[in-house]
Amino acid sequence: MSDLYREILVKKQQTGADKAKKAALIAGIVLFAAAGIVVHPVLLIGALGLGIAAYFLLPGLNLEYEYLYVNGDFDIDKIMSQQKRKRCASYNVADLEIAAPTGSHDLDSFTSGGKAKIKDYTSGDPQAKSWSLVYKSNEGYDLVRMELEEAVISDLRRIAPRKVSRC
Repeated sequence: MSDLYREILVKKQQTGADKAKKAALIAGIVLFAAAGIVVHPVLLIGALGLGIAAYFLLPGLNLEYEYLYVNGDFDIDKIMSQQKRKRCASYNVADLEIAAPTGSHDLDSFTSGGKAKIKDYTSGDPQAKSWSLVYKSNEGYDLVRMELEEAVISDLRRIAPRKVSRC
Protein backbone atom coordinates (compact mmCIF):
# COMPACT_ATOMS: atom_id res chain seq x y z
CA MET A 1 0.00 0.00 0.00
CA SER A 2 1.39 3.39 -0.91
CA ASP A 3 1.19 6.23 1.56
CA LEU A 4 0.74 9.84 0.52
CA TYR A 5 1.68 12.81 2.67
CA ARG A 6 1.17 16.36 1.38
CA GLU A 7 1.30 19.80 2.92
CA ILE A 8 -0.43 22.43 0.81
CA LEU A 9 -0.17 26.11 1.73
CA VAL A 10 -2.74 28.53 0.27
CA LYS A 11 -2.52 32.28 0.86
CA LYS A 12 -5.92 33.97 1.10
CA GLN A 13 -6.24 37.10 -1.00
CA GLN A 14 -7.30 40.23 0.82
CA THR A 15 -10.71 41.51 -0.18
CA GLY A 16 -11.70 45.15 -0.48
CA ALA A 17 -13.47 44.89 2.88
CA ASP A 18 -10.27 43.62 4.53
CA LYS A 19 -8.27 46.51 3.10
CA ALA A 20 -10.95 48.99 4.20
CA LYS A 21 -10.91 47.63 7.77
CA LYS A 22 -7.14 47.90 7.91
CA ALA A 23 -7.17 51.46 6.53
CA ALA A 24 -9.97 52.55 8.89
CA LEU A 25 -8.15 51.22 11.95
CA ILE A 26 -4.87 52.86 11.02
CA ALA A 27 -6.56 56.16 10.11
CA GLY A 28 -8.49 56.11 13.39
CA ILE A 29 -5.32 55.58 15.40
CA VAL A 30 -3.56 58.44 13.59
CA LEU A 31 -6.53 60.81 13.98
CA PHE A 32 -7.01 60.08 17.67
CA ALA A 33 -3.28 60.38 18.35
CA ALA A 34 -3.06 63.72 16.50
CA ALA A 35 -6.20 65.02 18.23
CA GLY A 36 -4.81 63.86 21.57
CA ILE A 37 -1.61 65.81 20.99
CA VAL A 38 -3.23 68.94 19.55
CA VAL A 39 -6.69 69.18 21.17
CA HIS A 40 -6.83 67.29 24.47
CA PRO A 41 -4.68 64.48 25.95
CA VAL A 42 -7.79 62.46 26.90
CA LEU A 43 -8.21 61.60 23.20
CA LEU A 44 -5.00 59.57 23.41
CA ILE A 45 -7.08 56.95 25.23
CA GLY A 46 -9.08 56.51 22.00
CA ALA A 47 -5.83 56.01 20.07
CA LEU A 48 -4.72 53.46 22.67
CA GLY A 49 -8.07 51.61 22.41
CA LEU A 50 -7.89 51.49 18.62
CA GLY A 51 -4.26 50.34 18.84
CA ILE A 52 -5.30 47.44 21.06
CA ALA A 53 -8.15 46.60 18.67
CA ALA A 54 -5.71 46.69 15.74
CA TYR A 55 -3.35 44.36 17.60
CA PHE A 56 -6.07 41.72 17.79
CA LEU A 57 -7.91 42.34 14.50
CA LEU A 58 -5.14 42.97 11.94
CA PRO A 59 -3.48 39.52 12.19
CA GLY A 60 -6.81 37.93 11.28
CA LEU A 61 -6.83 39.83 7.98
CA ASN A 62 -3.59 38.24 6.72
CA LEU A 63 -4.50 34.56 6.40
CA GLU A 64 -2.97 31.42 5.01
CA TYR A 65 -4.53 27.97 5.04
CA GLU A 66 -2.45 24.84 5.38
CA TYR A 67 -3.92 21.50 4.35
CA LEU A 68 -2.17 18.46 5.74
CA TYR A 69 -3.19 15.35 3.81
CA VAL A 70 -2.22 11.88 4.98
CA ASN A 71 -3.84 8.84 3.33
CA GLY A 72 -7.31 10.31 2.95
CA ASP A 73 -7.36 12.36 6.15
CA PHE A 74 -7.26 16.16 6.12
CA ASP A 75 -6.16 18.53 8.86
CA ILE A 76 -6.80 22.16 8.01
CA ASP A 77 -4.99 24.94 9.88
CA LYS A 78 -5.40 28.69 9.66
CA ILE A 79 -2.16 30.69 9.93
CA MET A 80 -2.63 34.34 10.88
CA SER A 81 0.12 36.82 9.90
CA GLN A 82 2.62 33.96 9.69
CA GLN A 83 2.70 33.90 13.50
CA LYS A 84 -0.30 32.15 15.03
CA ARG A 85 -1.67 28.80 13.94
CA LYS A 86 -5.15 27.54 14.71
CA ARG A 87 -6.68 24.18 13.79
CA CYS A 88 -9.84 24.79 11.78
CA ALA A 89 -10.99 21.27 11.06
CA SER A 90 -10.05 17.61 10.70
CA TYR A 91 -11.77 15.25 8.30
CA ASN A 92 -11.57 11.50 7.79
CA VAL A 93 -12.09 9.70 4.48
CA ALA A 94 -14.65 7.44 6.17
CA ASP A 95 -16.96 10.46 6.57
CA LEU A 96 -16.53 11.62 2.96
CA GLU A 97 -19.78 11.68 1.00
CA ILE A 98 -18.54 13.14 -2.30
CA ALA A 99 -15.59 15.08 -3.69
CA ALA A 100 -16.02 17.08 -6.89
CA PRO A 101 -14.72 20.24 -8.54
CA THR A 102 -16.46 23.33 -7.15
CA GLY A 103 -19.49 24.12 -9.28
CA SER A 104 -20.07 20.50 -10.29
CA HIS A 105 -23.67 19.33 -10.61
CA ASP A 106 -22.80 16.34 -8.42
CA LEU A 107 -22.86 18.76 -5.47
CA ASP A 108 -26.30 20.21 -6.24
CA SER A 109 -28.13 18.04 -3.71
CA PHE A 110 -25.92 19.45 -0.93
CA THR A 111 -25.71 23.09 -2.05
CA SER A 112 -29.38 23.67 -2.75
CA GLY A 113 -31.63 24.27 0.22
CA GLY A 114 -28.78 24.87 2.66
CA LYS A 115 -28.38 21.17 3.39
CA ALA A 116 -24.63 21.52 3.95
CA LYS A 117 -22.70 24.08 5.98
CA ILE A 118 -20.14 25.68 3.62
CA LYS A 119 -16.58 26.09 4.90
CA ASP A 120 -14.31 27.93 2.48
CA TYR A 121 -10.56 27.39 2.91
CA THR A 122 -9.53 28.69 -0.53
CA SER A 123 -7.47 31.68 -1.57
CA GLY A 124 -10.51 33.46 -2.98
CA ASP A 125 -8.85 33.69 -6.41
CA PRO A 126 -11.48 33.01 -9.10
CA GLN A 127 -8.76 31.64 -11.43
CA ALA A 128 -7.62 28.95 -8.98
CA LYS A 129 -9.21 25.51 -9.36
CA SER A 130 -10.92 24.45 -6.17
CA TRP A 131 -12.53 21.23 -5.03
CA SER A 132 -15.56 20.78 -2.79
CA LEU A 133 -15.60 17.84 -0.42
CA VAL A 134 -18.76 16.95 1.46
CA TYR A 135 -18.27 15.30 4.85
CA LYS A 136 -20.81 13.91 7.28
CA SER A 137 -20.63 15.75 10.61
CA ASN A 138 -22.54 15.78 13.87
CA GLU A 139 -24.68 18.73 12.73
CA GLY A 140 -25.39 17.38 9.24
CA TYR A 141 -23.01 17.93 6.34
CA ASP A 142 -19.96 20.14 5.85
CA LEU A 143 -19.15 21.28 2.33
CA VAL A 144 -15.42 22.04 2.48
CA ARG A 145 -13.82 24.04 -0.33
CA MET A 146 -10.06 23.61 -0.86
CA GLU A 147 -7.46 24.10 -3.57
CA LEU A 148 -5.98 20.63 -3.92
CA GLU A 149 -3.13 19.18 -5.95
CA GLU A 150 -3.78 16.51 -8.56
CA ALA A 151 -1.79 13.95 -6.52
CA VAL A 152 -4.21 14.37 -3.59
CA ILE A 153 -7.25 13.93 -5.86
CA SER A 154 -5.69 10.81 -7.39
CA ASP A 155 -5.02 9.37 -3.95
CA LEU A 156 -8.58 10.10 -2.80
CA ARG A 157 -9.81 8.39 -5.96
CA ARG A 158 -7.62 5.37 -5.13
CA ILE A 159 -8.98 5.18 -1.57
CA ALA A 160 -12.65 5.93 -2.33
CA PRO A 161 -13.23 5.67 -6.09
CA ARG A 162 -17.01 6.00 -6.00
CA LYS A 163 -16.89 9.16 -3.90
CA VAL A 164 -14.63 11.25 -6.19
CA SER A 165 -16.14 12.86 -9.25
CA ARG A 166 -13.97 14.40 -11.98
CA CYS A 167 -16.68 16.53 -13.60
